[in-house]
Amino acid sequence: MAFAERSKHPGVSTSDVSTRRVVLIVEDDAWIQGILGELLEDEGFEIVSTSDGKSGLKTAERLRPDLILLDVGLPRMGGEEFLEHLRARRLLPRIPVVVISGSADMLSQKIRELADCVLRKPFDVALLLDVAHAHTRPASGASSFTPRAGIHPAVGAP
Repeated sequence: MAFAERSKHPGVSTSDVSTRRVVLIVEDDAWIQGILGELLEDEGFEIVSTSDGKSGLKTAERLRPDLILLDVGLPRMGGEEFLEHLRARRLLPRIPVVVISGSADMLSQKIRELADCVLRKPFDVALLLDVAHAHTRPASGASSFTPRAGIHPAVGAP
């Protein structure tokens, strides 16, 4: 599908991607995918979603999003394999990846090394939004990220 078809904003074309903060959500649970999408869309992010690792990787290659939110237990390609393939592609810019997992304590060392951040499900909404803002460039090019009270930049790091 084209970007405009996957986007919640049908009028957005691939030429608009450079002026928007695009977040790719790779999550097989439709409910969690929807919640993440709504939260981030309300913060001004453009949302693109896939439900398996293989299509997530293809979408990342095509769109080069500003941030990837990644579940670990995915069909067709798990989170660890996704991260290995993503990090091995030298033509892709260094896209920040936030792993969101219900079993964050049991993640492999490899995932912790390759991910930029690990958040535990159920996630704290304020922390999720702070992490998303901190790992993306603002659409205007100027820094507009202001952490919410009580959130330290190191919180949530692997």
